[in-house]
Amino acid sequence: MKIKLTCVAVVLLMAFSAFCVSLTPAIAQGHGRENAANPFEGKLVRIYTDNKKENNGCMLQNASLEEIGGRMMLVGTSADAVAYDNWASGMQIGVAWGTVTMYYLMTPEEYKAQVERYSRKAP
Repeated sequence: MKIKLTCVAVVLLMAFSAFCVSLTPAIAQGHGRENAANPFEGKLVRIYTDNKKENNGCMLQNASLEEIGGRMMLVGTSADAVAYDNWASGMQIGVAWGTVTMYYLMTPEEYKAQVERYSRKAP
């Protein structure tokens, strides 16, 4: 039973990753989002990359897609202090967009509501 659940989880993760990658050109060009100029403006972005060794994600605020050195980068300010105390909090951070496998996009209010809802469920 655990093997079936694991297989289903892997398939769903792969499908979601493929979906996110298919959105890359549209997002990079500023199409298909509520704010075509910058879909990340005013939002918190929780990202996960394809780094297998260490991938507990990071949270950015004031993020935007920028081309740096010929690569598309998601650049913003580390907002991990919103979630937990982190030495990199408040620092400028850039992540190669091609390595992003998944991201959550939320307003600060949505984030607080999720944290509150999750905290109530925790034992």
